[in-house]
Amino acid sequence: MNEYGGVLLKAPQKVFVAAIVKRKQLCSSDHLHATQSKVTDSNDHKFLHTQRFKLLDKACIKTEGLNKEEGSWRLCTVSQVEQVKILISLLPIFACTIVFNTILAQLQTFSVQQGSQMKELKN
Repeated sequence: MNEYGGVLLKAPQKVFVAAIVKRKQLCSSDHLHATQSKVTDSNDHKFLHTQRFKLLDKACIKTEGLNKEEGSWRLCTVSQVEQVKILISLLPIFACTIVFNTILAQLQTFSVQQGSQMKELKN
């Protein structure tokens, strides 16, 4: 069970919601929320900040002005944002394998149909 109550897609959803809400904010490394979540795990790793997908960095910007505490859907940690960036960078690999497996399935189906046609012609 993970820190989000077993829902694996909740962390990326939180990052996307926070990034969309803060899309007009200016992103600077001084205002990034770097603290980890309250629930810590022995397998919890801290990820270093990267420069890819800078739009998602806005999810961990601390907004100034109002003294109210930001909700969990409005503020994410740098580690949560970096985990989502890693997931996004893996999507092209999965897309390529889907295309390859579709072609492979078509080829196997065609071979079976061709074999059955040849068997009918032989008889």
